[in-house]
Amino acid sequence: MTEMTGLTPLMIAGQLTRPLPFSVVQALTAPVFRHWTQVWGPALGNRLSGQTGCLSIRPVGWPVCVEISLFPADAADPKGRVEMSLATPETSLATAIISAAPEVLLDLMAAKDGPDGDGAFFSRALRMEGDTGLVMAFRYAMEDAGLNLETLARDVPAPLAKVIALLSGRLAPLHQRAMKDLERAQTLLFAPLRGDLARLTARVQRLEAAGPARRPRVVSKGDIAHG
Repeated sequence: MTEMTGLTPLMIAGQLTRPLPFSVVQALTAPVFRHWTQVWGPALGNRLSGQTGCLSIRPVGWPVCVEISLFPADAADPKGRVEMSLATPETSLATAIISAAPEVLLDLMAAKDGPDGDGAFFSRALRMEGDTGLVMAFRYAMEDAGLNLETLARDVPAPLAKVIALLSGRLAPLHQRAMKDLERAQTLLFAPLRGDLARLTARVQRLEAAGPARRPRVVSKGDIAHG
């Protein structure tokens, strides 16, 4: 599991996509999500039978999220229906939310034996909100169906698949260099403040060690008259 702290390269990439209208992004990705729904919907639906709700997977720093919607069984779909789509957090109707740095989500999806969500959650690399039962059910459904980054990449256009493969698990050196640069910048910016704070703390400690200061006794006119 790639440990991610601070601002990551893919978070920065997400910020760069914000000027793009969501309608354009949605139109470009709609064919891929429709295909994923057709290919993986039945397999996931069999393993998620009885579950309803909407799981939103949100890469931190990105203006969009991936949503997996589970619909109840009806005459047309006796086992229920699963749909995959792109949405925005502002318009999401999610009943469960998974959020993490994009690199962490890619690492989870790249695992051949299923995502290690427990490790990511307890290391605080991943955050879960809402219906955690739905999150766990989807995790096991993915594992049973063999759904991972490699199998999903087979269904996307070749150029995009290459980009996904490149990004998955290969950004750690770039992230480490970026974090080192950020730490050096923070050191230069905050070093003077740390020095002032250290001196102030030392002065307060010296005053506390010296004990309470003695106040001078106020002499009244009566005291003077009586010598």
